[in-house]
Amino acid sequence: MKHSGKLASKVIAMMMIAVFFSLGLVSFALAKRDMGNYPSNISVGGISLAGLSREEAFDLLNSNLPDYYTSDLLFQIKEETFRIPMKDWGIGYDIEATISKVENLIYKDQGISEFFKPILIRGQKLDINPVFSFETDLVKEKMLEFKKNRDQLPIDARILLENDLLEYKAHKYGYSINMDKSLDRLIDNLQQGLSGPVNISVREICPRVKLEDIKEVKDVLGVSAIGIGLLSHEERSFLECANGLIIMPAETFSINSIFLGAGMSESNMAKTVDDMLNKCCSQAGLEVEERPVRFMNDLGNPILLAVEIDDSNLFMKIIGCQTHNNRDISIITEREDILPEVQMLEKPGIMPGQRIVQEEGESGYIDRTYRFVKENGKEIEKTLLSENIVPGLDTIILVGPGDIK
Repeated sequence: MKHSGKLASKVIAMMMIAVFFSLGLVSFALAKRDMGNYPSNISVGGISLAGLSREEAFDLLNSNLPDYYTSDLLFQIKEETFRIPMKDWGIGYDIEATISKVENLIYKDQGISEFFKPILIRGQKLDINPVFSFETDLVKEKMLEFKKNRDQLPIDARILLENDLLEYKAHKYGYSINMDKSLDRLIDNLQQGLSGPVNISVREICPRVKLEDIKEVKDVLGVSAIGIGLLSHEERSFLECANGLIIMPAETFSINSIFLGAGMSESNMAKTVDDMLNKCCSQAGLEVEERPVRFMNDLGNPILLAVEIDDSNLFMKIIGCQTHNNRDISIITEREDILPEVQMLEKPGIMPGQRIVQEEGESGYIDRTYRFVKENGKEIEKTLLSENIVPGLDTIILVGPGDIK
């Protein structure tokens, strides 16, 4: 009985050896063949390399990847998708590195698994992402341009007065692209051979004036009227710029801002509006600091500047805006410095160990303006209104050849 068991074990062992030997022969044969041609289920970016030599694969990918895989970057900002040609950002395909990536995956494993790799790799479909070539500094520069073009300014709530009826215009939030996070996400995608969509990180920007700040407008604090004749197009544009302006508590308002908003210089109409606004400020208890009219809203609540044209009469009103009792709304600006970085550049003729400062760096800064709200002396809101980035200049130091480690 024991003899029969030993015999069966030997038979099974021989069969196992035969199976492994057969697999080994097949693997060896396939490996030898694959040294010249790629396996049947290897593809790059959806382009099959089945049975192709290295040179054939190189030519195929070089001519087809941009059209078949992609030639564009995809950015996603909230619900909106942006498509940008990769070539505009200096991004292309590194075909040589892509071929090396394929061969490393097929041929360069360590250990016993290498022996059976040609068989195992045929048991699964492998679609490999291509390798992109790009310069990080150029991509960063282009991302900054994209930010400047795509940042959305918020829209303030407004009130328009027409025929003694108040029409409320709702506010709208804007956003500012978070440069660092968005750039990191893009670089990470490119290093993985992905063109997107890249989820662009944004900071929400609050409007300076929200609808709830002005929803209780009710009291006319000052009013002035004057008879006028036929108005020119420029004068009507001037008055439209003046109508519906909201001046928040502690904000300073200047009639010159209306001049600039209308794109006009001082005129008879500008002087007329200046006189009317001066009278309205006097009635509302607002102290005019200088002429043309400039004043600070120290009433504790938002105020509305309303301008109406009725037949041949021009009306101007300052209307009080009540928010909440014991609430203080102010605008503050904070600055964050951006320290300059250092670039080391090799230059022939400079002695080893010598350092020459070619260009002294300058610090940049980021100015962030916030809407700051206190209620009963306690801070209840601090939201971003705007963000302005002024990049610094790098310090450039020249060194001798071989000094940069």
